[in-house]
Amino acid sequence: MYNVSRDGQTVINLTDGAFDVVSIQALDEVNGWLYFIASPENVRQRYLFRSKLDGSVQNQQVTPKQFAGSNSYQMSDDGQFIAIQHSLSLCKNDW
Repeated sequence: MYNVSRDGQTVINLTDGAFDVVSIQALDEVNGWLYFIASPENVRQRYLFRSKLDGSVQNQQVTPKQFAGSNSYQMSDDGQFIAIQHSLSLCKNDW
């Protein structure tokens, strides 16, 4: 994800890293945060991250570390309130 000025002169990489951004969850323009879902280590695991719109903080994980597995989120439009539904996958692939 990038923050690009209207004239295209300023480009800030907000999600620098070796992972895909799955979706944008919320944009808190007042406090300058972009909230997004990413799967940095395992495509089956979804985590909530945030980055500052000015690029000063990138890829800060919001999902608690103990919530390894698959997570779904409901957020207020401004990102101030988050409900996390956590599901731990116990299956093992042996093929």
